Order: sequence, then structure tokens, then C-alpha cells
Amino acid sequence: MRRRLWVLITVVTLVTPLLTVPSPSLAQHAVMSFLTGATPNVTLDAGVETLVWNFDVYPPASPRFQSSQYVLVPWQARPAGCVPPIDSTRCPDHWSVLLLLTPVTLYNDSDHSGVVTITVYSDNAYVYQQRATVPSGAYVPIYFSTLSLGYIMNSAPDFSMPIRVTLKATVHMTLLRDTGEPGGLQWEAPRVWGAMVELRPM
Repeated sequence: MRRRLWVLITVVTLVTPLLTVPSPSLAQHAVMSFLTGATPNVTLDAGVETLVWNFDVYPPASPRFQSSQYVLVPWQARPAGCVPPIDSTRCPDHWSVLLLLTPVTLYNDSDHSGVVTITVYSDNAYVYQQRATVPSGAYVPIYFSTLSLGYIMNSAPDFSMPIRVTLKATVHMTLLRDTGEPGGLQWEAPRVWGAMVELRPM
């Protein structure tokens, strides 16, 4: 009797993983590209907050999910279950928004050292800020980490996550983002700048 019971437990243990149903939380994430080419440099006047990034991110169930100002790299297909009519068992309602901005280079073309403040606004009660000192006549690259901007919902498809990024310098500077030249190693690949956004099911 003990031997038969042991065999039964062993068989159930081996078969159970094969019968596991994927959880809705394991839905495919979405990666979106807001990379643009042929973008001119931006002049930063002293003491003036200048808008340099401006776009909105909509949830997968929104009709505007695949719309934006100018997308160089096409968006990938909607996550599984998120194609209308929405399957709520496969397409979660809440999606966290992660933002990754491409690096930028600042050139201080004034006679004095200056400080530039980069601010990231979104649909949150807080903002991200980063500051850098740029000596006179120097080029300083600015790198960004991945920023968490809260979440958007399929149940509110008309409400987006607005993303606005500004720069404000204490002296006259230039934001270098001239991407008119083709890439070096891959001649047909244009130089780009902008942002990548990842949506993760919550």
C-alpha cells in the first residue's frame, strides 16, 4: 500500500507542471520606439526652459496605441489578447510605463561655465530632474537611466501617459542632436535620437 501511494504522488508531481496554465500577468510586454532622424540642434537661451521631447503613450487596448508624431522604427504587434475585442483574461488592465531616453550632448558656446537642468514631466505628482555642469567651450554628454512613470489602463483607453522633457541652462548652450548624416558602419542606417518606451503588465 505504501509503495502504491508513493508511485501515485510521484506521477502527480511530474504531470502537474505540464498542466499549468499561464497567468494573465505573464502577457507579452510592448516595446515602442519614438526614435526620429534628421532632427536639428536646439539652441538653449539662458534661463529659458525649452521643450525637447513631447509625446504620449496609450494603453494597448486604445485605438491610438499605434499612433505617434513620427516613428522611425515600426511598433511591434499588440500584446497577446489585446486586439479588439479585448480578452480581459489575457490582456491585463494596468500597464506600467518605463522610459529610456537616448543620450544627448550639450555644448557650452558661452564665455562662462553653466549648469543645465533636465526635467521629465509625466502624469504623476512628481518629476525627474538631473543637472550637469558644462564648462565654457566644452562638450558634455548626458546619460539617462530607465525612468518609471507610473501606469496606464486599458479600461481608460482615451487617457495617455504624457511625456514632456525640458532643458534649462544658466548660460547660452546648444543641444546637439543633428541626425541628418547617415550612420558610419551602416551607411543606410540613419542616426537617430528620441526615446524607447516599454509597457509591462501589472
